Amino acid sequence: MDAQVIVVGAALDLSWKLAATLQGWGGGNLLNSYEVERRQIGERNVGALRYAPLSRRKWRSQVRPEIRDKTPAGQAARDVYGVDLILLRPDMHVVWRGNAAPAAAAALAATATGH
Repeated sequence: MDAQVIVVGAALDLSWKLAATLQGWGGGNLLNSYEVERRQIGERNVGALRYAPLSRRKWRSQVRPEIRDKTPAGQAARDVYGVDLILLRPDMHVVWRGNAAPAAAAALAATATGH
């Protein structure tokens, strides 16, 4: 991971939050979450820079394009993550994961979008 990747990640995070706020589907707390989230990510990334070449190879070795397939290979790929369902924000942060749809899906969506 290099500085360009960190900057692109920060820009992506800020851009979707700004768009959500301007378009009216982002809640009042969404922009406030930017600094809290990015500071943690920045600190983690700075620490990870020394391990980037090793972790990039490991991450790429874990990519499983068959994860959506209803086959034994697809099930094996899902087993790596321990769940069948994952909700990702536009910036690729995992908001929720489980094996069945969440009981309070609307509340979960509201939290993920800062409402």
